[in-house]
Amino acid sequence: MGKKSYNAPFWVMLSVSVILSCVYIVSLIYVHKLMATGKYGQLKLNIWVMILPVLLWIETVLYRVIRKRIKNRFYVWAHIVLAIIGFIIVPAIFYVLTLVQSRLLTPAEYRVRRPKIELARFCAFWFLFIISHTFFITTIVKSFRKENRDNQDNEAAPGILDGIIEEY
Repeated sequence: MGKKSYNAPFWVMLSVSVILSCVYIVSLIYVHKLMATGKYGQLKLNIWVMILPVLLWIETVLYRVIRKRIKNRFYVWAHIVLAIIGFIIVPAIFYVLTLVQSRLLTPAEYRVRRPKIELARFCAFWFLFIISHTFFITTIVKSFRKENRDNQDNEAAPGILDGIIEEY
């Protein structure tokens, strides 16, 4: 009888992937409309805007593939929680922080603090991204590692020559 399937990471990652894909699509439409007005000049699109949702979809598919092979669920949940914090909560916090500071500070003060806020957001995101994907890689490696059955078989059943070896 096979090991029980563990689908929770797949469904959580699927929902996060759908939410973030929708957010990125809306952001791309907004940026496209801003560029069409000509008011903002040429806005540059960051390549990560395209790669990060694709990466989440790949992780979702991988969690579906390894659902029966997951050995340590802690690594899976550590990856998912840190990814959610990095992809959703950190940007939301810094978005609110930016809105509050833009209303409370003078434009000159805001221009001085804005790069510091962006740097803090950038560092927090990439720190969480690296840590969460360390857990993800650990989960993948442990899922595809073969179990060491040789040691279990040797300890369980005595060999033919065990009696002779014990005498010497």
